[in-house]
Amino acid sequence: MASLPALSFAPPLFLLWVVMAAAGFFLLWKILSQYFERPVTVLTFFLVLFGTNLFWQIVFAPPGAHIFLFTLYLLMILLTHLWQKNMHWLPLVAMLPVMIAIAFLHAPGIFMMLFPAFEWTGDPKSLDEMNVKFRKDRVQLVFLAGMFVICLILMQFSWFNGPGEIFYYGDATGADFPVLPANIHRVLFSAQNGWLVYSPLVIFAIAGFWFQAEKSQALFLASFLFLLASLGSAASNPAWSFPESFGYPNLIETYAVLFLPLGYLIRWGWNRNRQARIILLVLSVTVVFLNIFQTLQFRRSARVEPSSTVLTDSIPQKPWLKCSRIASFDFENGDDHDPFRLKLAARSGNYGLLLNGQHRYSPGLTSNLGQLTDRDSSWINASGYFLFTCKNASSKVFLVITCIRKGVAYKYRVTDLSAGRFHPNQWNRVTMSYLVPFPVEPDDLLQVYFMDYGEEPCFIDDIEIDLCKPTL
Repeated sequence: MASLPALSFAPPLFLLWVVMAAAGFFLLWKILSQYFERPVTVLTFFLVLFGTNLFWQIVFAPPGAHIFLFTLYLLMILLTHLWQKNMHWLPLVAMLPVMIAIAFLHAPGIFMMLFPAFEWTGDPKSLDEMNVKFRKDRVQLVFLAGMFVICLILMQFSWFNGPGEIFYYGDATGADFPVLPANIHRVLFSAQNGWLVYSPLVIFAIAGFWFQAEKSQALFLASFLFLLASLGSAASNPAWSFPESFGYPNLIETYAVLFLPLGYLIRWGWNRNRQARIILLVLSVTVVFLNIFQTLQFRRSARVEPSSTVLTDSIPQKPWLKCSRIASFDFENGDDHDPFRLKLAARSGNYGLLLNGQHRYSPGLTSNLGQLTDRDSSWINASGYFLFTCKNASSKVFLVITCIRKGVAYKYRVTDLSAGRFHPNQWNRVTMSYLVPFPVEPDDLLQVYFMDYGEEPCFIDDIEIDLCKPTL
C-alpha cells in the first residue's frame, strides 16, 4: 500500500467527508481546551490547521482517508481523557467502534491503543499502588485487551491493509523491518516530499516532547511511541515518493497526536515573559506564511526540486535529460531450435518472439537499482512492437516495469495491451516511461519485460529500453 486511498465519493459520501473534517476541527479545539489555557489553545489550533500540510489536504487534495483518521485519532484521545477522569464504562465502550474503524483504514493506527493503555498506568508512585489500581479496574482492562485483539482480527478483512503493514508496507514474509527503516531520511528530508522540509512546524512539535514528558510521562510515552511507529511504517514503504502530494501525505493524520507536544512547547514559551511571547508569535506567523507560500507554489507546480518540477512517471521534455540505450532485443541472434523464436513473429529482420500460455515472459532488463543510476531523478523508457490476432478483450499481454526486493515487487507498473487504441492483425508500438525510485536496499532490482498471462498468442519484436538521466 503506497498511500492511503483517495476516496472517489458520491455526493452523500463527500458530505460525510466534509462532516468528518468539521468534526476533526471541533475535536481538536475541544481537546486543546481540556489541556491548555485559552491563548495556548488558540495558537496551537491555528498552527496545526495552517502551519502544516494538513492545510493542503483540506483545501486542495481530493477527499482521502487521512482526514477520517485525523478525526478518529482525536476522538480516541478525547475518549481516553474522559475515561480517565472517572473510569466510567461509556467512554471505554465507545472506543471499540472507533478503534475498529481506525484499524480497518490504516494498520499502524492500531498503536492508538497506547493512549488508553499508558493513560491508565498514569505516573504510579509505587508497585503497591499499581496493584491496588489493577484489582479495582481489572474488568475494564480485560475489555481493553479484548478490544485490541478484536481490532487485530478485523484488520485482516480490510482491503486497505495487507499482511505485515502494522510494521511494514508489503508482504510480511519479506519484511525484516530494520531498526532504521531504509527511507527514513527521504521521508523526512527529501526535496520531493520531505515531511520536515514542507512542514517544519513538526520540528517544534518534536521539541515539545521534552515539555510533555515533564507534565505527563504516560501521555509522553503514548505520543512518542505512536510517532515512532508511524514514522517506521511510513519509512519502510518502498514506494515512498508521492509526486502529486505536498509534503509527506502518509503522516498527515499524526497531527492529531503531535498537537499535544506542540501545545506543551507553546505553553512553556507563552508563560515565560513578554519577550518570549513576541518571539513565539513571530515564529508562528513565519511558519504559517511559509506553509501557505509553499502550498501555493506547489499548487502552481513550482516545487523546490533540483532537477525537475513535479516528478511523475512521464519523462519531462527538458534539455538537461540525456537518454541512452541500455538494452535492446530484436531476436535476430539466438538458438535456431528455440520453438518460440520464429520467423513468423518478425516485424523487422528475420526473427521475432512468440508469447503464449506456454511461454509467458519475454527477455528484458534486470538490473541492480543502485548500479543503474546514482541520480535522484532518472527514468526508464521502454518500447516495443506487438501483434495479436484475437479480439482486444481476449488479449492478456502487458508491458511491465517494476522493482523487486527479496522477491517482492514494489512500484509495479503495467501497460495493458488490450486497450482499444491497439488493433489486432497489425503491428502496434507501445511505449512506457517509469520514474526510477530510490532503492530500499542495495540489492534491489529493476525489471522490464513483456508478459502474456492468457492463452492467446502474441508476437513481440524490437524491444528497446532507454535510461534517461539529468546531465546537471
